[in-house]
Amino acid sequence: MGELREGGLAILVLLAMSVIALWVAIERFRSVRKRLVVPEGLARRADVLWQEGRIDQVQTLISSDPSTLSRMLRYMLDYRAHDLASITKGVEDIASIELRDHLRRIYPLAIIATVAPIVGLLGTVAGMIEAFHALAFSGPVDPASLASGISKALVNTAAGLCVALPALAFYHGFKYRITAFGLELERQAGALLRTHFMGTTSGATS
Repeated sequence: MGELREGGLAILVLLAMSVIALWVAIERFRSVRKRLVVPEGLARRADVLWQEGRIDQVQTLISSDPSTLSRMLRYMLDYRAHDLASITKGVEDIASIELRDHLRRIYPLAIIATVAPIVGLLGTVAGMIEAFHALAFSGPVDPASLASGISKALVNTAAGLCVALPALAFYHGFKYRITAFGLELERQAGALLRTHFMGTTSGATS
């Protein structure tokens, strides 16, 4: 802890970046959930009700659901008198906008993962310059003092990596999750479109 306190401005910047990364990760853990994007069973229940002609019940089902899939279903119902191409385009736009928004919100993690090691390296270079500058005016070189100064400087590099690695892991983890949800949205929406707008008999599954 003493070495961290002596790490200088770079350590303070890295501390702020770590707090931001943690906040983004927690917020995204709460938002990038299956039930908020493509909830289990929603497409199947809506498909059954739709095929039975109970449109009002489909609307009731999706009105209480906050997910991306429910908004895609609502668009299908609202514009079901339109042609397949326009409905498909509208549904794809809804999914694309919401998935891109999820990706945009995890981008700070990528920035922190990229910048933190550079900040740490800058702190190390500044610390080593300071250490050697002090030695230049202190007479005979004391190896212990030199090693201590270099050690304190290298703490910045270690701190930068400690901030960057979790941020990078969170970023790619969330990106993978969002991509997987996008593929599942495409699959379920495609099944509903084929069933109700192309005259096929295969239902949506989830």
